[in-house]
Amino acid sequence: MTTVSKFPAPPASKYSLTDYTLGEGILWTVETIRLGRWASLGCKLVRREATSYDRIFFLSEEELREVVQIYRNWWENYSKALELLKGGKLTFRNLEALSYLAVGPLENSNYRWW
Repeated sequence: MTTVSKFPAPPASKYSLTDYTLGEGILWTVETIRLGRWASLGCKLVRREATSYDRIFFLSEEELREVVQIYRNWWENYSKALELLKGGKLTFRNLEALSYLAVGPLENSNYRWW
């Protein structure tokens, strides 16, 4: 994966943002736009059980690829749910599609933003 030496941090962040993968930075930007606020102050994906901003909790290249797939799957399902809602085609059979409008991409994963 492509790495970048620096990444712009939120103004309130106390973390030094160096050695980021380009994909991680783009996902953080997407998540920030989706939420309408900073996705995190550390701009780093970590394993859900992380207790500190420590490299041992940062994701491997394989885990980052998994997160990319999680976001892709979420976006596909979110888009379908939005179309059903906009088109007035929401029924009890596809009501579960609404959950994608309320649940974030990482909600049921092993990862989170730090």
